Amino acid sequence: MGKNKKPLIILFAASALFFFLSGIYWLGIPLILLVGVVYLLHRMRIPEKLEKHKWLKTTGIFVGVFILAIVFRVFFIEIFSIPSGSMEDTLIPGDKVLVNKLAYGPKLPASPYEIPWINLIWYLQARADVYPDSVYWKYRRLSGFGSIKRNDVMVFIHPIWGGRNNFFIKRCVALPGDTLVIENGNIKVNGQLLPEPEQAKRLYRVWADSPRLYRLADS
Repeated sequence: MGKNKKPLIILFAASALFFFLSGIYWLGIPLILLVGVVYLLHRMRIPEKLEKHKWLKTTGIFVGVFILAIVFRVFFIEIFSIPSGSMEDTLIPGDKVLVNKLAYGPKLPASPYEIPWINLIWYLQARADVYPDSVYWKYRRLSGFGSIKRNDVMVFIHPIWGGRNNFFIKRCVALPGDTLVIENGNIKVNGQLLPEPEQAKRLYRVWADSPRLYRLADS
């Protein structure tokens, strides 16, 4: 193996060790396998053989980038667009947000329709009686760096309405086991008033002492 490849191998090995220590075993194992594959490829001098067949090298790079893009969207980061104004003024409809799937752990696809770009094959083959929201596989979520905390802003699929594109972006104000009470627009969690965010919209009522002030308010 060339000397210029050793830093790359060390980087992958260190990354795998980091994920193992963080409890994200599902990500550490593929990195270890990747290190082994790269090591074997260089031991067999396959990269040198590919230099004689440029088209094989180009095809391999294209396929590798394609697979990497799918893996990145499914397991790491995905872009969402704000669908409604329920989070104003924190988030405005049409805003684009990057969702870190490693925060709570990525949810595995429930059907081929949820796999980016691969789903195009199923869309082309789908019949009129086939629904894109059909569930093929059981629900499963991999481990992440942490769990949901109060005031976290998260993206999720509605548990009742469901649907592949029926996602919501909301703020968590209470956790399982908490007591949640809303009185006159004020939120209380476990008996304590929840502070309002600085950007929260407020409604004001104004009472005037004279008819002249009414006329000024209408003008």
